[in-house]
Formats: sequence, C-alpha cells, structure tokens
Amino acid sequence: MAYWHPLLPTAIQEFEGLQRKHETATTECKKLEEERDEAIKKLDEFQQVTQRVIEEVSAIQENLEIERTCRESAEALASKVH
Repeated sequence: MAYWHPLLPTAIQEFEGLQRKHETATTECKKLEEERDEAIKKLDEFQQVTQRVIEEVSAIQENLEIERTCRESAEALASKVH
C-alpha cells in the first residue's frame, strides 16, 4: 500500500489553482499580443497616410511658391509697362 503524505491533497489543489491561473494569464497574454499587433498595424497605416499627406502638402507649397513668383514677376512687368 502506498504512503500518502497528509499535505498531498493541499498540494494538488494548489497545483491545479496555479494551472488555472497560468491558463488565464496565457489567454490574457495572447489577447494583449493580438491587440498590440493590431495597434502596430494601425500605426503603420497612419504613418503611411501621414507620409502621403506630407508629400502632398510639400508639392502644394512648391506650386504656391511658383505661382507667387510668377505673379510677382507679372506685377513687376505690368508696372513697367504702365
């Protein structure tokens, strides 16, 4: 007949409780990893859109500067003609 230590049932209960906590923590960790991955994906998308906006604003500023220079030149020529 095998000898059972009196603390064995308590140890088994503690072990099972720790297993449940581990499973809960693992599930939560996986959920947080998925949320992190989704946030990283959205951040990447925002960065791409931001880059496109910056490029478009830069192009608009360049066009504005060209138009301003042309207008100033035209005004200078017009003042010389009159």
